[in-house]
Order: sequence, then structure tokens, then C-alpha cells
Amino acid sequence: MIKTILRTFFALLILSCFADCVKAANTYDWVGGGAGGATAWTNPINWKLNTVTQSAGGSYPGQLATTDIVNFGVVSNYTTNQPTLSASLPNPIASIEFGGNNANPIKFTCGSFSYRFYTTRS
Repeated sequence: MIKTILRTFFALLILSCFADCVKAANTYDWVGGGAGGATAWTNPINWKLNTVTQSAGGSYPGQLATTDIVNFGVVSNYTTNQPTLSASLPNPIASIEFGGNNANPIKFTCGSFSYRFYTTRS
């Protein structure tokens, strides 16, 4: 009985030590067109966070965590107001997914470089 209690105690102790290492990922969907910078990556209004529209006081991908997931054309159409990243992000992004909700290629602008990504509908 005592051994079982001690094993359980130590198992819970070890798990609690690693609890801070596991962080939930946030999913950001690009919608663009936000007031105060319709194409700015760093404008929270241009993103839906976990499917919820944000206000100016919200966050953007790569701002607060390294577990952020970024979606383009997965939930919404991004035909206009392509994202512009004018400076490096505070944190790396965990993943970027391109969906088929857009007929046009997505264009990333970072400094003087532009990158176009084409998606196809399946």
C-alpha cells in the first residue's frame, strides 16, 4: 500500500515538473483588411485566433509563442490584402498551411523580397 502511494506521488511529481513544457498551439487564420494596416502581418485585426476575430489589442503569429499555426485560405479567402512582413518575428512559427479557398496565389512580402505561393483545389 505504501509503495503504491509513493509510486503515485513520484509519478505525479515528475509529471508536474514537465507540465510547463507542454503548451497548447494557437491557430491563426489570415483574413487581411484590418484597419491600421490591411496587409501587415503584425496587425492582430488581420488574423482570426482560434476562429475568433481579434481586436487591435490581440496578438499575431510568432509574437508570443513558438507553437503558433498559421493558415492561409483554409478558413477564409485571402484574395486581397496579401500579408506583408516588414521585420523579423519575435518567435518562429510552428507551421504554415495553405488551403484552397483562394483562386489567386498568396504573395508574401518581406523587406524587398516577394514570394508567391500557388495553391490548387482538390
